[in-house]
Amino acid sequence: MNQQIIAPFVGLPACCCGTRSPAWRSAAAGLATLGAIAILFVARSPRDEDLATESASSREPAAILSADIAALLHAESAGDLNAYRASVTGPLRDQIEARLKQESPSSVAESLRQGLENLKGQATTDTRLDGSDSATITLELIFADHHELRRLELRRAGERWKISTSQTVRSFVPPVRYGTPVGG
Repeated sequence: MNQQIIAPFVGLPACCCGTRSPAWRSAAAGLATLGAIAILFVARSPRDEDLATESASSREPAAILSADIAALLHAESAGDLNAYRASVTGPLRDQIEARLKQESPSSVAESLRQGLENLKGQATTDTRLDGSDSATITLELIFADHHELRRLELRRAGERWKISTSQTVRSFVPPVRYGTPVGG
């Protein structure tokens, strides 16, 4: 027999040494992978009693941060000035209050809304908890025509996190634009 064909099967049990068709082996490998994923999912999923006793402070910090950032983005994209002000603190809160002294609330709200008008999605990465009451996180905003990376600093306010600073660190046009059909 050809050694190149036999070599990949060295050390395998007799039942696995190429006696079955490649399609069957592929299907078996896929089923084994799905089975392993299902076992991991069931083993890691929280039980009902755990969900009932879970509070915001016991959840994963990154999940809490992401939820509070999503609330800020929702308020901003809706032009909801009250919700936006409730999501910010520190220098960012001072900036919005200074703008409100110079412009009408409707003008500031419209400006917030327009800033995220073409937002298609977002992702958070590089979460760093700096003690129990401060954190930094990188937020990637995906717009129809470009992406922005923002570095956010957050402060804990009770069980919520509020954004204290937001700085755009990079803006770029991705090599493949948003909405480009796959394979065509």
